[in-house]
Amino acid sequence: MVARPVGFSGTCCCYGRQGPAGNTSGSTGFSRLLDSPGLWLVPVVLVVVLGFSGKLPVVDEESYLFMARETLADPMRPYDWWRVWQPWAPAGSSFFFAHPPLQWLWVGLCCRVLGSCGAVDGLVVLRLAVSLPPAMLLGWSVASLARSSSSRPGLASLLWIGSPITVLGLSSGFMVDLPATAMGTAALALWASRKPSMSDGATAGSAASPGGTSLGLVVVGLLLGLAVSTKYPMLVLAPVLLVDAARRSLLRTSWPLWLTFVITWGGLESWLWYEYDQPHLLAVLLSASQVERGAVSGRAAGSLARLGLALAPLLFVGGWGVLKTRRKNSADPPGPPGSLKEPPLFNRSVWFVPMLVLGALLWAAPQELGPFQWGVLLVFVSMGSSWVVLALSAALSRRSPGTAFLGLWVLMVLAGVLVGHNFASGRYLLPLMAPLACLVADLVPVCPALRWVRGVLVLAWGLLAISMGLADMRLAAAASHLAEQVASRYPPGFFVGEWTFRWRMEQEGWSPVEYGRNGAEGLRAGDLVVTPRNSVAAPLPWERLRLVEVLESSDRSPLRLVDVPGNIGYYAETLGPLPVGLGREPLEVVRVYRVVKETDR
Repeated sequence: MVARPVGFSGTCCCYGRQGPAGNTSGSTGFSRLLDSPGLWLVPVVLVVVLGFSGKLPVVDEESYLFMARETLADPMRPYDWWRVWQPWAPAGSSFFFAHPPLQWLWVGLCCRVLGSCGAVDGLVVLRLAVSLPPAMLLGWSVASLARSSSSRPGLASLLWIGSPITVLGLSSGFMVDLPATAMGTAALALWASRKPSMSDGATAGSAASPGGTSLGLVVVGLLLGLAVSTKYPMLVLAPVLLVDAARRSLLRTSWPLWLTFVITWGGLESWLWYEYDQPHLLAVLLSASQVERGAVSGRAAGSLARLGLALAPLLFVGGWGVLKTRRKNSADPPGPPGSLKEPPLFNRSVWFVPMLVLGALLWAAPQELGPFQWGVLLVFVSMGSSWVVLALSAALSRRSPGTAFLGLWVLMVLAGVLVGHNFASGRYLLPLMAPLACLVADLVPVCPALRWVRGVLVLAWGLLAISMGLADMRLAAAASHLAEQVASRYPPGFFVGEWTFRWRMEQEGWSPVEYGRNGAEGLRAGDLVVTPRNSVAAPLPWERLRLVEVLESSDRSPLRLVDVPGNIGYYAETLGPLPVGLGREPLEVVRVYRVVKETDR
């Protein structure tokens, strides 16, 4: 879909004369293998999933395990459960839960087959059973998209698999983000591979790709419908397909796609409406104001910062050489339609980057950051802003429909985070990673003198991705170990906290503090209440508490994804504006309190 970049004459940086297979001339056997991601990307994805299969439930994974267990008795009623959502939300109907039920029904099916659902024993096997199918589908989809939409499919695939967002997404398969992204990416990758079919007026001698046949369009619609049935924000991918079909005059012939999509997603919504007497998506939208939500300014700056972490900053390699070359050849006529003679990041729209960075930071204004942290945030937001400018320039491109398709894809996912989510999180950016990697790969200078710099940056970002995955595992392990210590020292009581800490405390027989039942007025003198520092613990809403003990994790590894005192919050900018950072304090700290009588305060 993207035209091959033509030669870029000049002193140092060029955009590569392409050989017949899209490789640069004189490529080695390794380069040819690299540019065939269908041969190696899926096995690498498999290695990543296997490597992190021992991770304990992180973030919202424990809630999906809970819902899967609750729906095993009657899968036809997937919202017949109640869960304490801290902090302190009053009880209501679980039908207002923000996501459709496809993911925890899938987790429940795996639980039934394996005979275990979230217990410590068997957790690794359950994670693999749940995660491997969508992970393999996602790996195949990215390889397919890279082949059809990038002149450097190998580099695009490397950028994607070496991203911290990708690695963390592949290692957290109990949540909705991995399966929703897998099915959404598969749908758009299959569409991107579309060549004219006979119904599009192709000649008798032309061969239609799978995405161009009626059956292929049905599969695209089915995959998109399943993605939306897993996570509603995936609806933003529908306009991407719609606009691309209109641009390429394919609206009339793509009706099997839209019909299948409506039947798939509409079928699930109709079933929920029949079971619960109200449309689920409408109920979610009407109750959205009852859920705590970060400011739009925070989500915007948080999204840019986490987007800046997404890919190695390869566009900045040789950028000065590109500018020099452009000035030297300013009298040259523009390249032919579809060429990338002037990469979008280095054309006249480059002035927009610093304005976007400055505006985002001033809008969000995280006053609690120190000078060093401000510098780190500035670097991440600058890179994230550059990717936004690149996507915007690509989306507005009139020369290459494929480039515009990828740019619009990135922008729509970003818009979905700002509008359809309560806060910015790295995992919410997983659906835009594949198109962004394809766009960036086509614009990286191939100057031989800078090739080693490019390799170092890709390798460094891959090591950062692995390190962040390990940091995520260590944070979960630290919370679990502290929960075990509490359970070994004290009789069962109550806790305030979520994520891995909640999962482990419930495994040990402790109960969450619940508004209106055992809150400030419900707990009796002598009851124990424990709360962690980083595992999204809510403020304790009463004063009848006396500190008994403070337990600290023995793990002080420096790389942090969540450190509330350190202003680090990869999973939400409301936890901290920085997506990643360094710290010297224990990974987790737990405080144990005892409820005292009113007269003992």
